[in-house]
Amino acid sequence: GPLPPPRPPGSVHPPAPPPPLVAFLRDVRGARFWRERSAALQVGSPRGTGLPSVFLREALEGDPGGRLAPLVDELFEELALLRDDAAVLGAELVVLLVPGGLQVEPGRLEAYRAAHGTDEQGRPVRFDQRAFHGALRARLEGQGYRVADPIELLAAGPASGYHREGHWNAHGHEVAARVLAPLLRDLLGVD
Repeated sequence: GPLPPPRPPGSVHPPAPPPPLVAFLRDVRGARFWRERSAALQVGSPRGTGLPSVFLREALEGDPGGRLAPLVDELFEELALLRDDAAVLGAELVVLLVPGGLQVEPGRLEAYRAAHGTDEQGRPVRFDQRAFHGALRARLEGQGYRVADPIELLAAGPASGYHREGHWNAHGHEVAARVLAPLLRDLLGVD
């Protein structure tokens, strides 16, 4: 068909519709689940600030200020609701942990430490790549969730599983699939 007329200079493009899965999940869980969820639980720096996120720093330090505990508790409340919704459908919720490159690749931790490795008084801060991740997994498993966790395979691989900006590359996705496949086969009773 014909192209739409060009927009006048300075006009704003309407936002793109969300992908179908996102629209479905928003409909299923409602707005409360999505409000700031990704921003609260992703590791990284707030865009354009050059500052480490509170979540990232607290997770690497072992949450000394206790600021992560309420976020994690809220996450578990939401997971319980999702698990209940899945049960109503005759399904079981499977949780795929998605570790960040900083949690897997020593070079990324060293770069982070060089940029953010001191406290307000200039003293070195002790960072632990895996403590928060391990505690989260233990809590999930302790509450009976099926957990797929690719962290060890990602760390052991000869190739990085991450693009430079931190998202999984093809290798990272392959590793996640290798971790998920046996768990899903078992759950579905498929050989």
